[in-house]
Amino acid sequence: MTASSPASHSTAQSTLLVVDDEERMLKTFVLLLQANGFKVLSAAEGEEAMGIVQQSGDAIDAVITDVYMPRMDGIEFTRAFRALYPNKGVVVCSGALTSDHSKEFNALGGCVFLQKPFTMDELITRVKQALAGIKTNVS
Repeated sequence: MTASSPASHSTAQSTLLVVDDEERMLKTFVLLLQANGFKVLSAAEGEEAMGIVQQSGDAIDAVITDVYMPRMDGIEFTRAFRALYPNKGVVVCSGALTSDHSKEFNALGGCVFLQKPFTMDELITRVKQALAGIKTNVS
């Protein structure tokens, strides 16, 4: 990668929490983010992620969450995370969102959307937006 690549950005020292119930997707996130210098924590669903947040919340700079997960879905997780950390960024990642889901994430604020499938550059761009507090509409 060149000096102007996403990995050279100073936010690459950040800690991210990735939440996705698809094992292959979770591993992909972890590998891509670690390869770009991020420290990565991971959870297979929202309840597990909230346990990590309760233990490491201050160290977490932003989260990446899938929407459709068992027990505690991405909306419920984001709502709980936002209650504790209203100013930390959230990347919502999904292959498709209903208009109701989009409205709920937009109402929570501070979320950016990453469409599955995605490229590494798209992932890093969305993470940087979340870390910078850039607010976009989830749609």
